[in-house]
Amino acid sequence: MIKGFSTGMRQRVKLAQAIVHDPDLVFLDEPTAGMDPKGREEMLELVERIYRNLGIAVVFSSHILEDIERVCDYVVILDGGKLVTSRPLGSMDVIGGEVVVRIDGDAAGFANALRQQGVTVRMGHLDLGRDEMIVEVHEEHVYDLVRDLAVATGAPLRSLRGRSRTLEDIYLGDVEAARGGTDGDR
Repeated sequence: MIKGFSTGMRQRVKLAQAIVHDPDLVFLDEPTAGMDPKGREEMLELVERIYRNLGIAVVFSSHILEDIERVCDYVVILDGGKLVTSRPLGSMDVIGGEVVVRIDGDAAGFANALRQQGVTVRMGHLDLGRDEMIVEVHEEHVYDLVRDLAVATGAPLRSLRGRSRTLEDIYLGDVEAARGGTDGDR
């Protein structure tokens, strides 16, 4: 009896029922809900194989954004029944980019100097608890400003790396903007 199966096994049975007739399109609503990490991983692999190997288009609805990032090529975000954003996932991290800057020396002073140049800077602790600056890059000249400021202040530039945005960053920013907030695409 199926009712005696684990949640993961019941989800797999439902998925098998959905694809047994070789449809062109299948809708999956929270296919990993209630699953343990191993079962979740197996379900996501199945979803990928359905699309990539069987050619069945999949509409994947979930509040687990990591799952969406893992298996989806395109995202549609709705809030209160209204369209917030609709675009390929690959384009998410290019809009409103950020770089993480780490220097040796007075990071707060360096950040303030960048702010005086009109650059948006947030202090963060992203890697290994070290002070880092998260610098918004909307124009190429920001890279030059960081470099020139490091030279002018004699502050050794330890790293300058891109910070990709997660789907959660996009979701929170776009939903806030759609609700009339000011954050927009962060």
